[in-house]
Amino acid sequence: MKNIFYFQTRFLGTVRYAPRSMHRGEEYGRKDNCESWIFMLGDMMNKAKLPWHFTSDVGDVGEMKEAAFADPTRLFPGPELSRLRTAMVYINGKKYKDRLDYDYLAEMVRRLGKKRRCSLAAPFDWS
Repeated sequence: MKNIFYFQTRFLGTVRYAPRSMHRGEEYGRKDNCESWIFMLGDMMNKAKLPWHFTSDVGDVGEMKEAAFADPTRLFPGPELSRLRTAMVYINGKKYKDRLDYDYLAEMVRRLGKKRRCSLAAPFDWS
């Protein structure tokens, strides 16, 4: 097996959606794209806003994101969002070098959409 070297990186992206690796100064990997996606979904679907919505301190936001992954109900409360909590647990279990099952994640979104009677083929409401 090949050795994977991690590089110290500077912070890239917005504080709101950046993955936890950016807050830690670690190199960005596949799982981090999915973390950013989860944070965007949380922002769109959580009426109460993201827990870190009202702060821009990189350290504080990083701690809140760690807490959200420790308890996914902080980001996706209620039984109707259980699929997204399952996706968070799946993503959290992955490491930098791991491949992700994007079909599995897409199925989580399809099931949630079906449960909420959303059409994933309908035009966006802002189009």
